[in-house]
Amino acid sequence: MPLQSETSQASESMGQESTLQPKEPKLSTVREETSGLVSGIFASRSRMIFLLDRFGDAIGKRWHKKTPDQRKKLLYAVWPFMPDHHRPDINGWHVYSKEELQTSCYEDFLFPHINSDDLSKPGPLLVLMQHRARYSPDTFVSTDMESLGFGVASGVLKPPNLTGWTTLMLGRKTAKTYGQMRSWANDKKAHDLAACGVGLHTGEAVLVLRLQQSLFDFLIRCTENILSDVDNETPHDLDLAATLASMETWPMIPIPSDPLEALTEAPYRARADFNLKRMQALLFAKHFEVLEHLWYCREDPGYWHDQLHEYAQHQNEQLLDSKGQPHPGLYTPRFWKRIVTSVISNAYGDPHPWRLAMERVAVVSQLHEKYRDRISPGKKLPREFDVAVCKLNYHLNQTVSHAASMLTMGLSPSPPLRKYFRRDPENDSSSPVRRRKREIMILWLLQQLQDESQIRFFGLHNLLSYIHRIMLSQPKGREIVSPFVAKILSELALVTEIFRQFYIFRLKAPEKPAIRQQALYTNYKSKMLVVDEVCDIFDENDDVFAFDDPLKVFDYPFDRALHNEADVNLACLAEAQLDDLSSKLDRLVRCTPQKGLLVSLAPELLDRSKKRTSKVEDRKDPKIADPTCAEAEATAAQRNEMSLEDQVSSSKAPIAPSTPPSPLPGTIPFPELELPTIQVGKKAFKTFSILYADSTKAVPPSTIQWTDFVNAMVNAGCKVEKLCGSAWLFFATADEDVEKAVLLHEPHPGVEMPLEMVRRYGETLERVYGWTGQTFVRGG
Repeated sequence: MPLQSETSQASESMGQESTLQPKEPKLSTVREETSGLVSGIFASRSRMIFLLDRFGDAIGKRWHKKTPDQRKKLLYAVWPFMPDHHRPDINGWHVYSKEELQTSCYEDFLFPHINSDDLSKPGPLLVLMQHRARYSPDTFVSTDMESLGFGVASGVLKPPNLTGWTTLMLGRKTAKTYGQMRSWANDKKAHDLAACGVGLHTGEAVLVLRLQQSLFDFLIRCTENILSDVDNETPHDLDLAATLASMETWPMIPIPSDPLEALTEAPYRARADFNLKRMQALLFAKHFEVLEHLWYCREDPGYWHDQLHEYAQHQNEQLLDSKGQPHPGLYTPRFWKRIVTSVISNAYGDPHPWRLAMERVAVVSQLHEKYRDRISPGKKLPREFDVAVCKLNYHLNQTVSHAASMLTMGLSPSPPLRKYFRRDPENDSSSPVRRRKREIMILWLLQQLQDESQIRFFGLHNLLSYIHRIMLSQPKGREIVSPFVAKILSELALVTEIFRQFYIFRLKAPEKPAIRQQALYTNYKSKMLVVDEVCDIFDENDDVFAFDDPLKVFDYPFDRALHNEADVNLACLAEAQLDDLSSKLDRLVRCTPQKGLLVSLAPELLDRSKKRTSKVEDRKDPKIADPTCAEAEATAAQRNEMSLEDQVSSSKAPIAPSTPPSPLPGTIPFPELELPTIQVGKKAFKTFSILYADSTKAVPPSTIQWTDFVNAMVNAGCKVEKLCGSAWLFFATADEDVEKAVLLHEPHPGVEMPLEMVRRYGETLERVYGWTGQTFVRGG
């Protein structure tokens, strides 16, 4: 077929260097190639199913017994020019000119996940074999389109330009229906299906089919090579129906518990089904995290001190200028006023957009149930559902924009990277200039995340997964990312997890969205008005945030026990200063015209009482010294009563402190359950005893290794998932229908949880799951 020869005959000569690009074909040529590719895909899949059904155990054992070098030798025998590094397409774009890419790297972009570095490991090749055989080709169309996206966007891959035709692939399970071509002239719906992202333009479909056929050819040849001494010919009388039925009973290769192994295998697995509960859990966990952040900014001087210090360390003033001189405004009162204002504005402003995202997902959930019979892969989405999805995606895109701006601000001056940059002494607002040093791959990837156009060009998921891989596999890659930057990466990873869920229904972004961009903007701005009001009030009253040096004002001895009088007085002074600042902030929030943010935040804040250090003279009174004494608790609560409570009770829309916030429709509530005791192993029991040292007093407070904490959570029945950056998701199942998720950040770049992190995470788990030191009992 002429068209195949023009693209290096990918399915017949895999791994051969290519210099030619596809030309505009004739309709008959495309029809012939499409028909041949579809037939080949289904025939190859039948062959693959037979091989795995008959010899699956032998293939797995033989592959695992081989050394990495032996595996690479086999891979190169099948694919001679296989790249030896992860994501050869992104690496190629980073290293080569566009002319070089066009002439020598075509197949690196057509097969971005085919490389000996990943496939020579024990799991990925076997996972690729099993999943491509087990699931029908249409299951992988969205995954394959995503992997081809960067190649098409870069111009290295040029789909055949056949206008006026749509190819249907989603939801089509047989060779007769898969890859059907529909003419726009003869089928009025064909153009609409392509425009809304459900169908593919025929040129794009041809690229997907070439990719799928080539992968099956590669897998069959690998399998035959592994079974070279075994008669593995497919019998002529093979009962394919029985073999397909047997395939349903195959035990699937489980996802590894090791985050790097799981990340390496992810591109070779079939994408999980559409999971609204997971989206709700992710957003619930994020919303709870930002509320915890706000709470600790108000309650814990040590935490507040750390946030100010971290934010200050990621400002442009930290950079030396081109002459090697420090910034004259660093650590001045004006500098600190801006830092305090920014940290406060972010802390008060972040919960509302995440709460709004929860509400939007709740609407999507309700409409998904309403149109359940009309929503399926390969069908045009009902307009009402599509509009709700568009609003959610627009909202999350604004989160990506905010994260990109935070990276632009904080990446270059971050402590690990500031040595690579210099600033313009004449213009503080100009972008830092990179010094001439050896190019670092992870730094180059992080810089792409600063630009929204580059995010669209490379794909957010592609950039994050590559950065995540480097951080997991290379200690220097982990060290070059500061905790501040790692948290931004985690936020982006959470957003892209939700974005990718909707590609189960459509293969790409619609050409004509269900709602106009201006309407989306207007809707978003109206919802975010309450945050804008509060930020404006803070900016107008920034004298509240005037401190000569807030790090001294809020100095708190959080790293040692408060036994001597000097430390106790220092702690009490820092707590009093923070309470005074919180009171001023509460009054400002109450001054907003609509009081929307006040109503949004008050329930979560008023349900809690602050912990405060008792003075030395108070400790002589046993009623005050004993933290378990009810009278002491009442005294402390009265002494540390939150000013916001008085303000809300006198406002036009009072909120009773004792009334917990009602769960949003369709979201995952945290049910108040009397959880039974949890039996854990010896090591996990020790970890939880340290985590709740204040309540059990069985062991003194101390640090915890992060791996010990994760293992203890798993031992307690939690499901664990590592996101890009520093975030880990912990899912604890309260019953069969309710999953609760908690988002916690690992210590970064170290591996040991400091005392304050141990204390905070113990309190967070107590608030979410009701866990205390008495929850856990030591097993046998």
